[in-house]
Amino acid sequence: MEIDKKDIEILRVLSKNGRAQISEISKETNIPRITVYNRLQKLFKDNIIKKIIPLLNYKSFGLNVTAFVLVGFSPSFKVSQRAVAKKISVMKNVEEVHIIAGEWDLLVKVRGKTVEEIGDFVVEKLRNIEGVENTMTIVVFETVLDEPLDIENIRYD
Repeated sequence: MEIDKKDIEILRVLSKNGRAQISEISKETNIPRITVYNRLQKLFKDNIIKKIIPLLNYKSFGLNVTAFVLVGFSPSFKVSQRAVAKKISVMKNVEEVHIIAGEWDLLVKVRGKTVEEIGDFVVEKLRNIEGVENTMTIVVFETVLDEPLDIENIRYD
């Protein structure tokens, strides 16, 4: 599906307020309500919008520590890299799992209450998964930006 300027306007409003009603989007974009409705349906159908979710403040849940864990995969095990990634993706407090290129094979974003909790996750759980050969953990000191990409900065043409 091609995304045009009307779609971008609709997405811009939703990216600032995921709870915006069709009437609000219509008013702010000057696009008729039925057009907004139809375009939203198409954006969901075409998987342009995967889902609308809240942007959480993890510290309110006591998850004060964010870490990125680089994971080395060992192909000597009878398990695929994708299978290892999927197994990691369902573990508690894992936020993101990426299969990456370079010296490491996976990048895992995890949140925890303490650095010790992150350490326990890596040592007791992550390193015990068949196919995980080695890890390197990077603890975040401070997060400067943790927001979805601003729709205005996406080049769509």
